This record gives sequence, structure tokens and C-alpha cells, in this order.
Amino acid sequence: MSNESENNFEASLDIIRETTTIIQTPDPDNEGNFWLYSIGMIDNHELPDLEIRDVPGMFMGAAVSTINEINAYRLTSDKLVLAGQTMKWTYGDILVQDGQDWHGRVSWNANEMLRLTSRLTDVECCVGCECAEAGVTE
Repeated sequence: MSNESENNFEASLDIIRETTTIIQTPDPDNEGNFWLYSIGMIDNHELPDLEIRDVPGMFMGAAVSTINEINAYRLTSDKLVLAGQTMKWTYGDILVQDGQDWHGRVSWNANEMLRLTSRLTDVECCVGCECAEAGVTE
């Protein structure tokens, strides 16, 4: 990142911190973990807010940073962040998904929120690959 780009990004982070709030609440669907989401992106920047569900307490700081950084990126970049995309970010590959309608349980509609989740959802075990590479045959 060039110095100018880095300065623009840092300025955008400051704007995000002034114009949005990250809400941290227990995740109603994942006992013992948290649900984090931004509020203020729709009202202040006409962009959907971001959420991360099922966050263990020890990763709250990383989740807050990720939401703020991606919101700042959306202000400085001409590239859109859209549902269905995978983003490479500080903490790994993020899959962007559509938000969810909560039928009155929260104050937003699905189109006002994007969900950030892990692109990797299972552990790949390639014993067969390792065996083949080692020369094992059946």
C-alpha cells in the first residue's frame, strides 16, 4: 500500500470510528459466543452495515478490528464488497453473505446488513494425498 493509500485508509478508519458503533451482544443462536455488528454505515455512508456471528470471547478484538477495517476499506476503495465474494483479510479468507431478516427482532432488514463469515468451514484431511505423495499404492 502506498503512503497516500495508507493515509487515506487511516483517515477512513478515523471516520468509521466517529460515525459507526460496534455492538457486542451474546449470540442468540450460539451460546457462549458473541454477535458483533456495526451500526451507522447505512445512515452515514449509504452502505450496508457488517456483522460477524458466533465469535468466541477471545477473538472479540479481532472481530471488531475486522469490521472497522472493512468498513474503512469500503470508504476508500472503488471496489464494492458484495454478498458471494471472498475477501483475503488480516485474519484469513472471509466469505461475504447476505444479511438476514429478523422479523422485528432487530431494527434492520436483510438488505441493510452483510454477514462476514469464514470461507473455510471444515478441516480438510488429505491422508490419501499424503499417502500418494509418499508413494503408497493400494
